[in-house]
Amino acid sequence: MKKKQNKLTMGTKQMEEKNNFTLIELLVVIAIIAILASMLLPALNKARDKAKSIQCVSNLKQCGTALEMYAGEFNDIVPGPAPLGYNSWYELYSILKYLPAKSKAVICPTAPKTEYNDVYSVYGMLSPQFTTDASKSYLNYLSAPVTVGTNTYYNYFMDRKKYPGYQKAYKLPPGKFILMADSMFIKAGRFPYPCYIMENNRVTTTTGGITMPHDNRFSANSLFFDGHAGRIDLNGMVESRFIYVVMVSGSTYQVKQIKF
Repeated sequence: MKKKQNKLTMGTKQMEEKNNFTLIELLVVIAIIAILASMLLPALNKARDKAKSIQCVSNLKQCGTALEMYAGEFNDIVPGPAPLGYNSWYELYSILKYLPAKSKAVICPTAPKTEYNDVYSVYGMLSPQFTTDASKSYLNYLSAPVTVGTNTYYNYFMDRKKYPGYQKAYKLPPGKFILMADSMFIKAGRFPYPCYIMENNRVTTTTGGITMPHDNRFSANSLFFDGHAGRIDLNGMVESRFIYVVMVSGSTYQVKQIKF
C-alpha cells in the first residue's frame, strides 16, 4: 500500500509541474497582452472621443432649442453672452426655465469639470461686440437696443429679424454664423474651464475664445444662426470670420491667429 501511495503522490506532483507556467511562458503571455492593449487603446480612445463629440453636439442642440423658445416668445430677439440684468446667457435661460438649473447640457463633455460649476463656465456665446470697430460689428447690424431710464444699451440682445442686412454686407449665410461654441477662459484661476463669452476678433481674460477640444484638438462644435449644430475646423472658423482660437497643449494654451 505504501508503494502505491508513493506512486500516486509522484504522479500528482508531475501533473502539477506540467500545469505550472514557467517564467518565460508568463512573460510571453504578458507581452502578448501588452501588444494587444497597445493596438486596441487608440481605437478605444478614438471611440470615446467621438462619443464625447456627439454628446457635445447634442448639448448645443438643447441650448439652441432654449434659444428658439426664448426667441419665439420675444419677437425673434435673442440674448447675448451677458444679457442686461443677468450674469450670463445661461443664468437667464435657467431662471426663465428654458434650461434646467445646473444642467450638464451647457458644458462640453471634454471640459475638465463636466459637473456644473457656475453660470460663467458654460459654452461661449458670441458677444455683440463682434469686432472692436463698431462699423464692422454685428452689433451695428443686429443689435436689439434696450432702453432703461435715459440710457440705451446696444450690446445685450440681438434681433434676428435684422440678419438679412448683415448677410448682405458680409455674404455670410446663417449656416456659417457661429452663435455658440466650445470656448475657454485664459484667465488665471479659470483656465482651462469653458467661458460663457467669446469674440471673433480677440481673446482676452474677460472674453475668452473659441477652442478646439475634438478630433485630437483639430475641431470645435458650434451652434449656428440657422439653428443647426455641428463640427467646425480652422477653415470653417475662417469662413465664419473668426480671427483667433485658443489652442491647448497639456496644461498650457496659445492664442493662435487665423486669417481670412
